[in-house]
Formats: sequence, structure tokens, C-alpha cells
Amino acid sequence: MTILAIDDEPVMLAHLETELRKVFPKADIVTFDECDEVLAFLETPQSRSLHYAFMDIKLRGMLGIELAKRIKDQCPQTRILFCTAYSYYALEAYQLHALGYLMKPVDADKLREAVSQIEAQLGTFPEDGTETPGKLVVHTFGNFEVLYNGTPLVFEREKAKELLALLIDRQGLSMTNGEIEAFLWEELHSPQYLQTLFYSLRKTLRGIGFEDLLIRTRNHTSIDVSKLHCDLYEFLKGSADAVNSYAGEYMNNYSWAELTNARLYNGTFSDFVLAAQARPRR
Repeated sequence: MTILAIDDEPVMLAHLETELRKVFPKADIVTFDECDEVLAFLETPQSRSLHYAFMDIKLRGMLGIELAKRIKDQCPQTRILFCTAYSYYALEAYQLHALGYLMKPVDADKLREAVSQIEAQLGTFPEDGTETPGKLVVHTFGNFEVLYNGTPLVFEREKAKELLALLIDRQGLSMTNGEIEAFLWEELHSPQYLQTLFYSLRKTLRGIGFEDLLIRTRNHTSIDVSKLHCDLYEFLKGSADAVNSYAGEYMNNYSWAELTNARLYNGTFSDFVLAAQARPRR
């Protein structure tokens, strides 16, 4: 795997290389401080294995945005992340399908977090072939689907699957049994049927070791969002890949999801970027 580090400030370039080597100890990291050198590199056979390009926005002779376009034209598989002090280029960078926009100074922890989110969202994993443990992958854009080890999870009852979708839509907020019933059925149903759905859902989750995804008290239910990698949650964090994957469709399986879809569709892109930048890191 080859990784590019591009910055026209020698001190910042050296720092970026040092931090990248902590995240990618086995990768071939190539550094450049001139755009012409990058363009020449793109003509070499080594560029065919180019996996990531970490680059500044403002470079001598060419904006990083333009250089990124040239990289994507030559090596479309490359994942591009900008490391910069200029936040006002974020929208243009994401429209280019850059997968990350990190504010300087970057460090290994920030880089590792960004890479982990990208690889999980794209369904790819580290070089040793191991998966990121402890999370289910949830797709809400388009039809709702839950993946375990890359395979769609099979539910005993379709209504139990819808129950899980509803709880995921609530993003960790609890719902009363009455609220759940109002969403799932237009007409009244017996409380016993809802308990049957909970039993069925717990059984499915228990079978893959995720029974504790559900958080239940006597009359309230929520989910542990830390156990999910969900495109909706990544979208709301400002993840470029999640934003790019949203095409105006959200949980098409369920009519009650139209309200959330309207909020996503009518929200502005910059609102999500600014919210993600303002959110304190743990």
C-alpha cells in the first residue's frame, strides 16, 4: 500500500509523515512539497497502489482541490483526506468526494479515527484481514438493512426488524411502549404482541452476541448507539462518505421514516459540517 503526504511547508510535511507512520507502519509513505512532483509520481507504476492521499488545501502553484482532482482522474481508487487550517474549503472538498477534512494540527489519533470511519463505511478492513470488532453495520439510506460480518441479518419477523429500525431512527433516545405501538401500527394491537416482537428481536440479536444492543426498562426502550456503525449517524457527524451516499432516500421500507427523510433532505450540507466541527471530541 502506498500513501501520499503532501504539504508545501517542510515542518508540517515532516510532522504529517511522522504521524502517518504511526497509523500505517507497514505502508510505503511518499512525501512531496511540490505539485509538479506529485503529477510526475502519478505517471509511475507505483501510483497504481496509491491507497490514501493526505494533503493540504493551499499549495504552491496549485490549490489542493485542483491537485486532488488530478489525483482522482489518474487514480480513482485513492481515498483523499485534506489536512488544513482552512475550514472554508470544506464544502468544495466534500463535493470532490474527499473522504475526510481534518483541521491542523493533525495527530495519529485524529488520523486513525478518520481512517477507521472510512474503512468501516466502505466495508473494508485493515491489511491483516480482521474486522473492526464490536459493531453492527447499519444501512438506512435506501432500504433499511443490518449487516453482520458483511452478511444481511435474518430476522424471524419482519415487524421485529422494523422495531429495530425505529429504535435506530431515534438515535439512542428512549421510547415508551405506547409510542412504539403508535409508530408500528395504525390500529390498536394487544400489548402482548409488542412483547412478542421484543422477544423475537432479542433472540435474533442474542444469536450474534448483540443482545445488549437493546436497553430496556419497565416501559422504555432504546439502543446502545456505540455498538452500531450507521450511515445516518455518520451523516449527522459530517462524514463525507455518508453525505455522498445519501441520495434523498431513507428507510424506504417504512412510511414513518418519511419525517426523518424530509429533515435530511431539507437540511443544508454546511449545517452538518459545522455541527460536526463544533462537537467536542471524547
